[in-house]
Amino acid sequence: MPKLLKEPLVHFLAGALLIFAYFWLTGASRDPSSYEINITASDIDRIAADAIRTSNRLLTHDEISALVDQNVREEILYREALRLGLDDGDAVIRRRLANKMRSLNTSDIGNPSDSELEEFIGKNPAQYKEYYRYAFDHIYIGRSSTDQKIWLKGLRDGSIKPDDIRVSLSLDNQQKLADEADIGRKFGINFTKALGGLETQQWAGPIESGFGQHFIMIQEKQAITYQIDDIRQRLTNDWRAAQIEKNEKAAFDELAESYAIEIAPFK
Repeated sequence: MPKLLKEPLVHFLAGALLIFAYFWLTGASRDPSSYEINITASDIDRIAADAIRTSNRLLTHDEISALVDQNVREEILYREALRLGLDDGDAVIRRRLANKMRSLNTSDIGNPSDSELEEFIGKNPAQYKEYYRYAFDHIYIGRSSTDQKIWLKGLRDGSIKPDDIRVSLSLDNQQKLADEADIGRKFGINFTKALGGLETQQWAGPIESGFGQHFIMIQEKQAITYQIDDIRQRLTNDWRAAQIEKNEKAAFDELAESYAIEIAPFK
């Protein structure tokens, strides 16, 4: 008898009896349509295709038949679990179903046209309209010093020469014209951001890089307008993310109108 109790079939039958008992005791009504399971040819193709991707081989007829049977068993148990309310209070199931609902609002988003990307750039000019290229001289001075203000004044009036205060560093003293991204990879993002506020042809600083501190003289600054083909993949990804957010909000707002929501006060 103990061995028999371990059989999966016994567990399945026991679960079925519990479900039957629940409906018999509660008198819950049964919707006939909810007891119809129709596995179509396309369903079988999908089941087989998923298994082939996982196993990386073709399946036999018997293997496909077993997978279809498993799908039917899962569908029956899933429906009965919902009827018994087994999903109530389960945070994991609730979260997964919520994510599934979100995906319904994003499955039909295709690729944007050039005109849509142009419009998207127009709505986000700070992100996409311009970037800069810089060419500059720099004097690496290492870490902070109390003489920095004196040095900067001397650099500007010519009483101090760059080599008088320069600390050796394995970088060229002149940065040729380069994009912000290239400069950022070399000196650091914060260093690149600081360049935007500097005037040309005048020593400024010190500015902090990943190496230490520098005095900077910008020789040339170019504002470049992005072309769609330059950043098409980035634009497409950002556009799709914005569309998903927009669709999710619209769908949720429509659903939420049907609910009367009360939230207890809390601290």
